[in-house]
Formats: sequence, C-alpha cells, structure tokens
Amino acid sequence: MKNLTILLLTCVSLAPQLVFAQPKSLSPTQQQDSITIKSLQGEAWQLKYSDPRKSMLYLDSAAILAQNVSPKITADVIYYKAMINYLINDYPLAIDQSQQALAKYESVENHYGQASIYNLLGLINQRIGNYDDAVHAFHRSLSEAEFGDNLYAQSNPIHNIALVYLDMHEYKTSMEYAQKAFAIRYQIGDSTLIGQSLQTIGGLSYHLQHYDQSIAELNQSIAIFEKHQDWSSLSISYSNLGMTYQALKNYERAKDYFHESAKLSKQVEDDEGLTSALVNLSSVSVDLGDYRTAAAYAREAIEITERFQLRPTMKDALELLAIAQENLNNPSAALQTMKQIMALSDSLLNSEKSNQIAALETKFKVKEKEQEIALQKAELEIKNAQLKTNRYLLIILTGGTLLILFIVWQQKKKSKLKEQARLSETENKAKKDQITAALNSQEQERSRFAKDLHDNMGQLISVMNLSIDRLQKAPNIEYSERTKTYELCNDILGDMYKELKNICFDLMPQSLTAHGLVNALQEFALRVNSIGDLQIEVLIHGGENFPAHEKSVALYRIAQEWINNIIKYSDAKNITLQIIQDEEEVLLMIEDNGMGFDQKLLISGKGYGWKNIQSRVAFIIGSLDLDTQSGRRGNTFTVAIPRWYFISTEDLSESPYAINS
Repeated sequence: MKNLTILLLTCVSLAPQLVFAQPKSLSPTQQQDSITIKSLQGEAWQLKYSDPRKSMLYLDSAAILAQNVSPKITADVIYYKAMINYLINDYPLAIDQSQQALAKYESVENHYGQASIYNLLGLINQRIGNYDDAVHAFHRSLSEAEFGDNLYAQSNPIHNIALVYLDMHEYKTSMEYAQKAFAIRYQIGDSTLIGQSLQTIGGLSYHLQHYDQSIAELNQSIAIFEKHQDWSSLSISYSNLGMTYQALKNYERAKDYFHESAKLSKQVEDDEGLTSALVNLSSVSVDLGDYRTAAAYAREAIEITERFQLRPTMKDALELLAIAQENLNNPSAALQTMKQIMALSDSLLNSEKSNQIAALETKFKVKEKEQEIALQKAELEIKNAQLKTNRYLLIILTGGTLLILFIVWQQKKKSKLKEQARLSETENKAKKDQITAALNSQEQERSRFAKDLHDNMGQLISVMNLSIDRLQKAPNIEYSERTKTYELCNDILGDMYKELKNICFDLMPQSLTAHGLVNALQEFALRVNSIGDLQIEVLIHGGENFPAHEKSVALYRIAQEWINNIIKYSDAKNITLQIIQDEEEVLLMIEDNGMGFDQKLLISGKGYGWKNIQSRVAFIIGSLDLDTQSGRRGNTFTVAIPRWYFISTEDLSESPYAINS
C-alpha cells in the first residue's frame, strides 16, 4: 500500500515541436498550404482526447495538402496520427503509422524525425510490456539524435530508458540512465527538465533506501517547481518527500508534506493526487496510533474515489479504515468495511485479469503486424532480386555461375524467412494458450469464491435469519432465552467475519503485502496445519528479507498451487517447504512423503494448475525441477530463480550531480 508516487515523465516531442522547419524553396501556394497544415495539426492535437474521430478528420485533410508540399511535411502529419493513436491506446495502428512516417523521414535523411519516431515506438513497446524492444527503440532514437547533435533529443530517450528499467524494478540500471539524462539536461540548462530528472532520481534513491540522498534530490526539485509555479509536479515531489520521511519514521514531517501535497492537488483539481495524499495521511495516522484521525482521512479519500472510480486507491483507503475501526473496538463497522474490500478485491481481480488478457491480445496483434511488414519487405526483396537476375542473364551470359550462386543464396534466405515465420506462428500459438489459461483460471476463481460464499456464508446467514425470525415471532420470550439468542447472533457475526477474512486471504494474503513472502508462507502453513490431517514445516536459509513485489507473489502462488495438489491427490502426511538463498540464486524446495506418480501424466494433463505454475516460473525467469517416480514414496518439487533478478540489493555509489539552488 505504501508505494512511492514517481513522476513518470515519458519524454516525447510536444505538439509545437512536432512540426519542424519548413523546406526551402516552396512556392507561394505550398507556403500557404504549409500554414494551413500547421493549423489543422493544432486543431487535431486539441481534440485528441475529447473527439479522436474529428481529430483524425483534420489530419486526413492535412495529409491531402501535404502530398503537394513535401515528403517531410507528409511524414510530420503521419507522425501526428501515430502519436494520437498511441495516446488513445490504439497501438497496432500507431505502429503501422510510425513505420510509414519513418520510411518518409529516411527518404529525406531527416535524423530528428527518425529520432522522434523511434522514441514513440519505444513508448508503445514500454506501454504493452515489450521492455527489450522498448530499450532497443530508445537506443535507435538516441543514435539518430546524436547524428544530428541535438542534446534535447538525446536526453529524452535516455530518460525513457531509465523509466523502462524502473518498470522492471532494476533500480541500479535505471539510476545510471537517469543520471546520464540529468547530466545532459544540466548541460542544456533547461531547469524544468532538470527538476523532472531530480524528481525521478529522488524516487529511485527512495527505492534503493538511500533516504538522505532522496530527501536532498527531492528538495532541489521542489525549489525548481516552486520557481516555475509547476504546482502539479510540486505536489508529487511533496508526496514523495512525505513517503521518505515516513520510511524514516519521522511521522510529523511526513504529515506536513502530505498536507502540502493535498493542498496543491486541490488547487490544480488533481483528484487522483488528492486521494493519494489523503491515503498517505491516514497511513501516517495509523503509524502514530491516532485511529480516529486515520478513519476520518480514509473516509474522505473513499468519498472522492467513489465519485471518480479510482478503485485501486479506494481499496487502500478501505483497508486503512478497517484497521482504524478494529483498533477503535468497532467490529460491526469493520465487518461492513471488510465486505466492501472483498467486493472491491473481486472487481479488481477481474479487471486485472481482463487487462492481462487485453495486453496479451495487443502484443499478439503487434507481433502479427510486425510479421506482416517483415514478410512484405522480404517478398519485395525477392522480387527485386529476381528482376536483377533476369537482367544480368540477358546482358552478361558469362556470369551464369555467379547468378546460380546468387539464386541459391536467395533460396536459402527465403527458407530462413519461412522458418522464422513458422517459429513466430508457434510463439503466437503459445500466447493464445496463455490467454486461454488466464480465462479458465479466472472462471475457476469465480466458481470457488461463489461456492465459499454459498456453502459457508450462506449457512451462517440462514442461521442468523432463523434467530432474528424467532425474536420477531415471539416478542414475549423470556429474558434468558432472548439473551441466548443475542449471544448466538453475536457468535454468528464473529464467524462471518472470520469467513470473510479467510476469503480475503485466498484473494491476496495481507501478510504477503504487509510483511513479505516468508510471513505469508508461514501463515499459509499454519492454516493447513490447523486442520490436523497434514503438517507443513517452513524452513528459511540465508536470510528472510524478501520484498513484497510481484515476484514474491508469483513464488507464493507457485508454492500454494503445488501444496494444494499434494493435499488433493497425495496421501502425504508431512511436507517440508524450504526457501534457500545464496549469492547466486533463490531456491524454493517442497518435499513430501506421499506416493510418487508418472510425470508424463501431469505434463500431458488437461488441467490448468500445472500450466499456471509453468507460466509463473517463466515470469520470474526461473527453472523448474520435479523428482518423482511411480511406485516410490517421496517427492521433491524445486524452483530456482536468479537472485539478481528476484531481489535488488546492490548499493549505488554517491554521484556528485547535485546543483546549487
């Protein structure tokens, strides 16, 4: 819940900078058309969010005029189209238009235009999660910008590379690129860009737990934003600074900065920033033990999030409100809040899975488009080669041997392209299987939650209804009997609260997000052990510092899935779960004394449990090993993850990049 809000400045060329210098020697008519094109581009940019269809109509008119002006102006118009489609999340069309604009910029050797296109392609790939392709595109953008000796254009892709590594949680590499971008911007002397770089670097220092350094960098960004009256950026820096002081347990200073962030967010009508500040104020109040104030801030945040449908922030506010209500000895109110959390968690889970499926579908469409373009280029190359071959056969009869060799080379190249297309088709099929697995997993989760609510909560509600009905039908019942009925109702409420907590634990264990992987595994083991039929022992070797990020969630789900398989299908009585950490890797090992089985039956089965395990292992760049044999008692399940990928622990050396305010 306590996540630092970092200004993710995706550096793109802004609207006035998209149109570059006009070509020389234009006729009067072309000059007038060029002015009209600029006007149409400006109108289109203003309507990009409010009316995208009308925005594209303006650009279509501009494209018709641009054909009679120059290829470079035509490329500018297509670039506008690609940029707007990127902003409204139509990534396949944005990529297609980017390729068209790039070809025209290349034809006139416009390096600044090429740099802008590659920067846009990097942003698209970053948005859909193709991080390797994004970094490659940003490096191409940097190369074109360096060719034109444009420092401003060079700083943008470098800063964006830093943000890609930030998304990947590779904070050390991200810091290196952020500092490079800062050095260039400092050389340019653009204080606004310097402030944005300092804000990003300060956020990275927070993630690396260099809190004193983070405070210094954020204070410098605040001085710059105050000078330029950039209240939105200033609000974010105040919020980040508050998070840093909260991490240092300096709660009073943290409250002061969160108050400033909330005030500025109200001033600029930034509802999302305001709710974030209110949630942070509630969190600090909980840390201080001031639960009434924490509840007040949480309720204010909930009111705003309900109005603007800011559901992830609403969940944070509800969780803080439930904590405050429990500590204020108000279990009835806490129960109602927990119900809201459960309903919202289910909604967020469905939304998250839908977003994952949509992202996979977008990646699939993007890959299809890239393959189509590659095949078109390959076919064009083959046709050109065949034309050259025919021409050489007519002109130079003595070159027959060389021509035969050339044809053989072309055939090999064609075969290689076909093989690449076949491999791409296999990759696309695997992605389709992932989408199917995600859909089935979502339906299984819904069915299980519905069964839990019907079988357990339904029974408790029925008993509660019978008890209340009894009181209503017998108003003159004896005091002792009435008291017993009230006590029964109170016990049922307690059971309902426990049942809701169990369902919430299945959705996402609170101990995992609050205390990390080890606590979550130990809590899971205690729940299984309490049943009595099977005992789980959790052993940790090499330290217990496992951060609560998505990789820890994946490892927890892998362990949970495999132990559930043991409970369902094995006659095991004892399970040993070990987390082993050394300098090279993090190892999850689960051993049980149940009867072994045929691995081929597991791998070829139609269930989605094993596929989900494989998908999660691939996500954390891990390797999986299973030691079992039919007829032999005892099984061992092992997952190994590179430690450098799973946990970022290396410190950065201090760099003298601070500026004098």
